[in-house]
Amino acid sequence: ENVVDAAELVRTNWIYGEVLRNAGQTTEALHLLREAVVIADGILARNPAHRPVLRAKATALSQLSQVEADRLRYAAALDIAREATRINESISTLEPKESRNNLRVTRGYEATALYELGRVAEASKAFAAAIEFRAGESIGGFALFNMARGLSERAVIAAIEGKDDDARSLLARARDAAAEHAKVNPNKIDNGLLRAGYSLTLAQIQLLRRDTAGVEAAMAEPIAAVDALRKDDSSSNQQSFGLLTSALATAAEAAALQGAHARAEQHARAELQEWRRDKNPSLFDQRAAHGARVRLALALARQGKLAEANATLRPVLDFFALPAVRASDSVLLNAEHARALLAEALANPSRRSELLAESKRRFDSLPLAVRRRGNLALASGEIARGIRRGTTA
Repeated sequence: ENVVDAAELVRTNWIYGEVLRNAGQTTEALHLLREAVVIADGILARNPAHRPVLRAKATALSQLSQVEADRLRYAAALDIAREATRINESISTLEPKESRNNLRVTRGYEATALYELGRVAEASKAFAAAIEFRAGESIGGFALFNMARGLSERAVIAAIEGKDDDARSLLARARDAAAEHAKVNPNKIDNGLLRAGYSLTLAQIQLLRRDTAGVEAAMAEPIAAVDALRKDDSSSNQQSFGLLTSALATAAEAAALQGAHARAEQHARAELQEWRRDKNPSLFDQRAAHGARVRLALALARQGKLAEANATLRPVLDFFALPAVRASDSVLLNAEHARALLAEALANPSRRSELLAESKRRFDSLPLAVRRRGNLALASGEIARGIRRGTTA
């Protein structure tokens, strides 16, 4: 067997695996990426120090970790990401720039999986490792972009943990990293995404403190920024999609907290419309779209539009009944199910007590750090009030 040809096959498999994953073809991506790892292991059994194959295997594992996350299997995603991290660590002294960037990416995947598993403190440490730079290490535009985003993610986690001073410090560092990025990379799309993402992070942290002042208005900035980016460069669609849906979700949560349920409905409808653009969504994408449906159903139910609220919830409840979803180890998914049950309770007065009790049972089983998340803490309080009243929530 020609080692060079085999190494190229590993690389080809992970490239096509990534393409298939981005197209929502999870099963096909899983097959190709697993095959890439098997081929790589065969070569490494004979030549353990073959760096091109080590690099290719680490990348295939990195993509495979994301496929498992798409399937809502976060313990598996974590184990695979950690294996990719170990490989990148082993070659980082020999190929410092490329492997260190890859190392930060896989550590970020570890952090995300830990967060989904409810291990918030560990996730915070992993996010810190994902943006760690060695003394004297050259930091380019790609690394600065990821650093700014990673610092923002850490700031939100610090706020969830009640570490306000840490959150402020991390936000300042995120702002500085974005400013440095603008100096080395004049790309207005990337810089626009960073500015809009920073505004979104500020608003999300503000909501964690139950402070809604100006949040809806602040979300107009990232929403407008994304619209402008889309018009300017269609290639920005993939990058900007998550930012836009998060901004609309944040606006909906702020409006709901203010009791402005008609506005919450408007924002949630706009968010759901964005998700409907995805024609072949993974389980992860379906889950996110159903989050928008729950926000919409809550807004409708609170306005007395019970029939439409129930119709909106029907695909959500079907999703949570899927075997793959029921088998998921995501703690956050369980929290989202609890919130969906709250919406169902509001939309069904005759079953309200029963549904509120089940929702409360799910909320009470969550780790404290997860329950502190802004919308979940608010929903938990609403459940408790509803149970005390017996008929309303």
